[in-house]
Amino acid sequence: LAHASDWSLVNVVETPANTRDALPLRKGTPNSANINRFGFYSDLVFDQKTGAWYALADRGPGGGLIDYATRVERLSIPFNKTTGAIGQPVIQKTMLFTGEDGLVFNGLNPLLLNGDKTMLGASFDPEGLAIGNGGHFFVADEYGPSVYEFTSSGQFIRALSTPENLKAVDASALYNYVDGRPTIVGGRQDNRGFEGLTFNKSGNKLYAVMQDPLVNEGSSNDGRRSRNVRVVEFDAVSGQSTAQFVYELESRTVINATNP
Repeated sequence: LAHASDWSLVNVVETPANTRDALPLRKGTPNSANINRFGFYSDLVFDQKTGAWYALADRGPGGGLIDYATRVERLSIPFNKTTGAIGQPVIQKTMLFTGEDGLVFNGLNPLLLNGDKTMLGASFDPEGLAIGNGGHFFVADEYGPSVYEFTSSGQFIRALSTPENLKAVDASALYNYVDGRPTIVGGRQDNRGFEGLTFNKSGNKLYAVMQDPLVNEGSSNDGRRSRNVRVVEFDAVSGQSTAQFVYELESRTVINATNP
Protein backbone atom coordinates (compact mmCIF):
# COMPACT_ATOMS: atom_id res chain seq x y z
CA LEU A 1 0.00 0.00 0.00
CA ALA A 2 1.49 3.30 -1.09
CA HIS A 3 1.96 6.10 1.42
CA ALA A 4 -0.03 9.30 0.97
CA SER A 5 3.24 11.13 0.31
CA ASP A 6 3.70 8.96 -2.80
CA TRP A 7 0.36 9.99 -4.32
CA SER A 8 0.12 12.60 -7.04
CA LEU A 9 -2.69 14.14 -9.07
CA VAL A 10 -2.77 12.63 -12.55
CA ASN A 11 -5.65 14.48 -14.20
CA VAL A 12 -8.95 16.27 -13.60
CA VAL A 13 -12.20 15.67 -15.47
CA GLU A 14 -15.01 18.22 -15.45
CA THR A 15 -18.60 17.18 -16.15
CA PRO A 16 -20.26 19.85 -18.35
CA ALA A 17 -23.08 21.83 -16.75
CA ASN A 18 -25.45 20.90 -19.60
CA THR A 19 -25.10 17.15 -18.92
CA ARG A 20 -28.44 15.34 -18.97
CA ASP A 21 -29.83 12.48 -16.94
CA ALA A 22 -29.94 9.01 -18.46
CA LEU A 23 -33.13 8.15 -20.35
CA PRO A 24 -35.81 7.08 -20.08
CA LEU A 25 -37.02 8.42 -16.76
CA ARG A 26 -40.45 7.91 -15.25
CA LYS A 27 -42.06 10.91 -16.89
CA GLY A 28 -45.39 11.84 -15.38
CA THR A 29 -44.44 10.62 -11.93
CA PRO A 30 -45.84 13.07 -9.35
CA ASN A 31 -43.34 15.49 -7.87
CA SER A 32 -40.79 14.80 -10.62
CA ALA A 33 -39.58 18.30 -11.50
CA ASN A 34 -36.38 18.78 -13.48
CA ILE A 35 -36.08 15.07 -14.17
CA ASN A 36 -33.60 15.52 -17.01
CA ARG A 37 -31.37 17.98 -15.18
CA PHE A 38 -28.35 15.92 -14.24
CA GLY A 39 -27.72 15.71 -10.49
CA PHE A 40 -24.07 16.34 -9.69
CA TYR A 41 -21.69 15.08 -7.03
CA SER A 42 -22.92 15.73 -3.53
CA ASP A 43 -21.38 12.31 -2.95
CA LEU A 44 -19.62 9.80 -5.19
CA VAL A 45 -19.39 6.14 -4.16
CA PHE A 46 -17.74 3.13 -5.77
CA ASP A 47 -19.50 -0.24 -5.53
CA GLN A 48 -16.77 -2.91 -5.44
CA LYS A 49 -19.26 -5.70 -6.14
CA THR A 50 -20.51 -4.28 -9.44
CA GLY A 51 -17.69 -1.93 -10.47
CA ALA A 52 -20.19 0.92 -10.84
CA TRP A 53 -19.95 4.44 -9.46
CA TYR A 54 -22.95 6.19 -7.93
CA ALA A 55 -23.28 9.98 -7.93
CA LEU A 56 -25.71 11.60 -5.52
CA ALA A 57 -27.41 14.92 -6.14
CA ASP A 58 -28.39 17.06 -3.17
CA ARG A 59 -31.64 19.08 -3.00
CA GLY A 60 -31.01 20.74 -6.34
CA PRO A 61 -30.59 24.37 -7.37
CA GLY A 62 -31.94 27.21 -5.28
CA GLY A 63 -31.11 26.01 -1.77
CA GLY A 64 -34.45 24.32 -1.12
CA LEU A 65 -36.52 26.96 -2.91
CA ILE A 66 -36.84 25.26 -6.31
CA ASP A 67 -38.85 22.16 -7.19
CA TYR A 68 -36.36 19.35 -7.83
CA ALA A 69 -36.77 15.57 -7.93
CA THR A 70 -33.94 14.01 -5.92
CA ARG A 71 -32.00 11.22 -7.60
CA VAL A 72 -28.90 9.05 -7.82
CA GLU A 73 -26.90 8.40 -11.00
CA ARG A 74 -25.14 5.15 -11.87
CA LEU A 75 -21.91 5.88 -13.75
CA SER A 76 -19.01 4.16 -15.37
CA ILE A 77 -15.73 6.05 -15.18
CA PRO A 78 -13.00 5.12 -17.70
CA PHE A 79 -9.72 4.38 -15.94
CA ASN A 80 -6.25 3.80 -17.33
CA LYS A 81 -4.54 1.26 -15.07
CA THR A 82 -1.11 2.20 -16.40
CA THR A 83 -1.24 5.98 -16.00
CA GLY A 84 -4.03 6.30 -13.44
CA ALA A 85 -5.85 8.79 -15.63
CA ILE A 86 -9.65 8.85 -15.68
CA GLY A 87 -11.99 9.80 -18.50
CA GLN A 88 -15.35 11.50 -18.68
CA PRO A 89 -17.97 9.64 -16.60
CA VAL A 90 -20.68 7.89 -18.61
CA ILE A 91 -24.21 8.04 -17.16
CA GLN A 92 -25.73 4.58 -17.34
CA LYS A 93 -28.92 5.03 -15.33
CA THR A 94 -30.78 7.69 -13.35
CA MET A 95 -32.94 6.61 -10.42
CA LEU A 96 -35.40 8.91 -8.68
CA PHE A 97 -35.91 8.51 -4.94
CA THR A 98 -39.56 7.51 -4.68
CA GLY A 99 -41.75 7.12 -1.61
CA GLU A 100 -44.33 4.50 -0.74
CA ASP A 101 -47.07 6.84 -1.98
CA GLY A 102 -45.52 7.07 -5.44
CA LEU A 103 -44.29 10.64 -4.90
CA VAL A 104 -40.68 11.46 -5.70
CA PHE A 105 -38.72 12.91 -2.79
CA ASN A 106 -38.20 16.60 -3.52
CA GLY A 107 -35.55 19.18 -2.67
CA LEU A 108 -38.09 21.84 -1.67
CA ASN A 109 -37.98 22.70 2.02
CA PRO A 110 -40.84 21.33 4.17
CA LEU A 111 -42.72 24.62 4.35
CA LEU A 112 -42.82 25.02 0.57
CA LEU A 113 -43.46 21.35 -0.18
CA ASN A 114 -45.78 20.41 2.68
CA GLY A 115 -47.03 23.79 3.90
CA ASP A 116 -45.86 22.86 7.38
CA LYS A 117 -42.48 23.46 9.04
CA THR A 118 -43.13 20.67 11.55
CA MET A 119 -43.66 17.94 8.94
CA LEU A 120 -40.71 16.51 7.03
CA GLY A 121 -42.84 14.63 4.50
CA ALA A 122 -41.14 14.10 1.14
CA SER A 123 -38.69 17.00 1.60
CA PHE A 124 -35.23 15.58 1.06
CA ASP A 125 -31.73 17.07 1.05
CA PRO A 126 -29.49 14.07 0.34
CA GLU A 127 -25.81 14.57 1.15
CA GLY A 128 -24.12 11.23 1.93
CA LEU A 129 -24.46 7.85 0.22
CA ALA A 130 -23.46 4.34 1.33
CA ILE A 131 -24.25 1.02 -0.35
CA GLY A 132 -25.35 -1.86 1.87
CA ASN A 133 -24.46 -5.54 1.57
CA GLY A 134 -27.66 -6.21 -0.37
CA GLY A 135 -27.05 -3.37 -2.81
CA HIS A 136 -29.52 -1.03 -1.11
CA PHE A 137 -28.86 2.70 -0.96
CA PHE A 138 -28.52 4.35 2.44
CA VAL A 139 -28.76 8.12 2.17
CA ALA A 140 -27.99 10.83 4.74
CA ASP A 141 -30.34 13.82 4.73
CA GLU A 142 -29.80 17.32 6.15
CA TYR A 143 -33.41 18.37 6.61
CA GLY A 144 -34.18 15.83 9.33
CA PRO A 145 -31.45 14.96 9.98
CA SER A 146 -32.39 11.54 8.65
CA VAL A 147 -30.94 8.37 7.20
CA TYR A 148 -33.15 6.58 4.67
CA GLU A 149 -32.86 3.15 3.12
CA PHE A 150 -33.89 2.66 -0.52
CA THR A 151 -33.85 -0.27 -2.89
CA SER A 152 -31.23 -0.33 -5.64
CA SER A 153 -33.83 1.27 -7.91
CA GLY A 154 -34.54 4.16 -5.52
CA GLN A 155 -37.76 2.93 -3.85
CA PHE A 156 -38.13 3.97 -0.21
CA ILE A 157 -37.91 1.17 2.37
CA ARG A 158 -37.60 2.85 5.77
CA ALA A 159 -36.19 5.69 7.81
CA LEU A 160 -33.61 4.82 10.44
CA SER A 161 -34.23 6.09 13.98
CA THR A 162 -32.70 9.55 14.48
CA PRO A 163 -31.70 10.38 18.08
CA GLU A 164 -34.06 12.98 19.56
CA ASN A 165 -31.26 15.33 20.65
CA LEU A 166 -30.34 15.91 16.99
CA LYS A 167 -33.81 16.97 15.84
CA ALA A 168 -34.41 20.71 15.52
CA VAL A 169 -37.00 22.04 17.98
CA ASP A 170 -38.35 25.48 18.88
CA ALA A 171 -39.04 26.95 22.32
CA SER A 172 -42.35 25.05 22.45
CA ALA A 173 -40.52 21.74 21.84
CA LEU A 174 -42.11 21.46 18.38
CA TYR A 175 -40.08 20.10 15.47
CA ASN A 176 -39.06 22.78 12.99
CA TYR A 177 -37.30 21.60 9.82
CA VAL A 178 -36.95 25.04 8.21
CA ASP A 179 -35.85 27.83 10.58
CA GLY A 180 -32.56 28.47 12.32
CA ARG A 181 -31.51 30.56 15.29
CA PRO A 182 -33.12 32.14 17.28
CA THR A 183 -36.32 30.22 16.46
CA ILE A 184 -34.56 26.88 16.84
CA VAL A 185 -33.30 26.36 20.37
CA GLY A 186 -32.21 22.71 20.26
CA GLY A 187 -30.93 20.08 17.85
CA ARG A 188 -29.19 20.48 14.53
CA GLN A 189 -28.51 23.86 12.99
CA ASP A 190 -30.47 24.74 9.86
CA ASN A 191 -28.91 23.12 6.77
CA ARG A 192 -26.38 21.41 9.03
CA GLY A 193 -27.73 17.87 9.40
CA PHE A 194 -26.14 14.57 8.41
CA GLU A 195 -23.46 15.16 5.79
CA GLY A 196 -21.24 12.08 5.63
CA LEU A 197 -22.25 8.42 5.70
CA THR A 198 -20.35 5.13 5.63
CA PHE A 199 -20.50 1.49 6.70
CA ASN A 200 -18.00 -0.38 8.84
CA LYS A 201 -16.00 -3.15 7.18
CA SER A 202 -18.53 -5.89 7.93
CA GLY A 203 -21.47 -3.80 6.75
CA ASN A 204 -23.57 -4.25 9.88
CA LYS A 205 -22.99 -0.77 11.33
CA LEU A 206 -23.65 2.55 9.64
CA TYR A 207 -22.05 5.86 10.67
CA ALA A 208 -23.60 9.25 9.95
CA VAL A 209 -21.65 12.46 10.60
CA MET A 210 -23.27 15.79 11.45
CA GLN A 211 -21.98 18.78 9.51
CA ASP A 212 -21.87 21.17 12.48
CA PRO A 213 -22.30 21.22 16.26
CA LEU A 214 -25.82 21.46 17.67
CA VAL A 215 -27.59 24.80 17.98
CA ASN A 216 -27.88 24.58 21.77
CA GLU A 217 -24.19 24.02 22.44
CA GLY A 218 -21.36 26.35 23.35
CA SER A 219 -20.95 30.09 23.60
CA SER A 220 -22.00 32.63 21.00
CA ASN A 221 -19.46 33.23 18.21
CA ASP A 222 -19.41 33.04 14.44
CA GLY A 223 -21.90 30.19 14.13
CA ARG A 224 -19.83 27.24 15.25
CA ARG A 225 -20.64 27.83 18.96
CA SER A 226 -19.09 24.52 19.92
CA ARG A 227 -16.23 22.24 18.90
CA ASN A 228 -18.33 19.07 19.14
CA VAL A 229 -19.42 17.32 15.93
CA ARG A 230 -21.49 14.19 16.45
CA VAL A 231 -21.07 10.83 14.77
CA VAL A 232 -24.09 8.53 15.11
CA GLU A 233 -23.86 4.75 14.88
CA PHE A 234 -26.84 2.84 13.49
CA ASP A 235 -27.51 -0.88 13.47
CA ALA A 236 -28.08 -1.67 9.80
CA VAL A 237 -30.54 -4.47 10.54
CA SER A 238 -32.78 -2.91 13.18
CA GLY A 239 -32.36 0.67 12.00
CA GLN A 240 -31.90 1.84 15.58
CA SER A 241 -29.20 4.26 16.68
CA THR A 242 -26.86 2.33 18.96
CA ALA A 243 -24.21 4.89 19.88
CA GLN A 244 -23.30 8.53 19.56
CA PHE A 245 -19.75 9.85 19.52
CA VAL A 246 -18.26 13.33 19.65
CA TYR A 247 -15.44 14.46 17.36
CA GLU A 248 -13.84 17.59 18.75
CA LEU A 249 -12.83 20.18 16.16
CA GLU A 250 -9.69 22.28 16.43
CA SER A 251 -10.09 25.50 18.38
CA ARG A 252 -10.46 28.73 16.42
CA THR A 253 -7.43 30.06 18.26
CA VAL A 254 -5.20 27.30 16.90
CA ILE A 255 -6.63 27.62 13.38
CA ASN A 256 -6.10 31.39 13.31
CA ALA A 257 -2.56 31.01 14.63
CA THR A 258 -1.56 28.49 11.96
CA ASN A 259 -3.36 30.31 9.10
CA PRO A 260 -2.63 34.01 9.61
